[in-house]
Amino acid sequence: MPTPEQSPTPQPKAKKDLYLQLEPFVRPYVRHHFDVNVQGLDNIPDGPAFFLSNHVMAQDSVIFASAFTQHTGRPIRFGAKMEYFDGRGIDGLGKRGRLTKWAMEHTGQFPVDRDGDDPRAFMRLQANMKEAVERGDSIGLYPEGTRNKEFLQDHKMHKFQSGAGRIALSLGIPIVPYAHVYTTHSNERRIDADVIIGEPIMPEVYLGEPIKHLPNKLKAEYLMQMVENRVADLGGLHQSGVFALRQTVRLPGKK
Repeated sequence: MPTPEQSPTPQPKAKKDLYLQLEPFVRPYVRHHFDVNVQGLDNIPDGPAFFLSNHVMAQDSVIFASAFTQHTGRPIRFGAKMEYFDGRGIDGLGKRGRLTKWAMEHTGQFPVDRDGDDPRAFMRLQANMKEAVERGDSIGLYPEGTRNKEFLQDHKMHKFQSGAGRIALSLGIPIVPYAHVYTTHSNERRIDADVIIGEPIMPEVYLGEPIKHLPNKLKAEYLMQMVENRVADLGGLHQSGVFALRQTVRLPGKK
């Protein structure tokens, strides 16, 4: 059991969940900016599942969530960077900070502390995702830890971090690998956005042989390597073999 100092701090009272009311208004935005082609919708399980993919654009979650909800009629909740929740917005400097914060809070998304400064932050994320799954919701996360801004040039993906594997092992629900692939055309305004959804990895597979004999840390790493390989195969992506590096941007006055 965690000590009181290690236990997750109580979460503030949840805002009214407007996910299903807001989702229809997202569709025109997606259609305006992207030509979306979704493959593998039949691979989405009937119950809660953990969706893991590469991360290319800030719009990844919007594109996938819209397709998921149109197909299932259910919400999916994503882990998103803390900047979306604390006012730093989409650029880390406050761009659309209030709107982004409101949207995150009213659609049931989860803040992710990517800096790792607070050891309790991961426990809070894990607890929030567990609560969502117990309500019957699916959840999503990007194991690269940040966007690959050079994707359109190299179609590479970074190595998947093991934190998502730790969460998956604790939840024991189907894991669904999927890939985002984007293509731009110089003479067209919209971007081609392919979403390829793979077959679920069932708990009896990733909790069984040979993983069950490994130490917990190696279990999570083994599982994430399995998922990374499947995502790369689905999208025809190149695996860089290295973890992503990112630069943290803080608002003036924030420490």
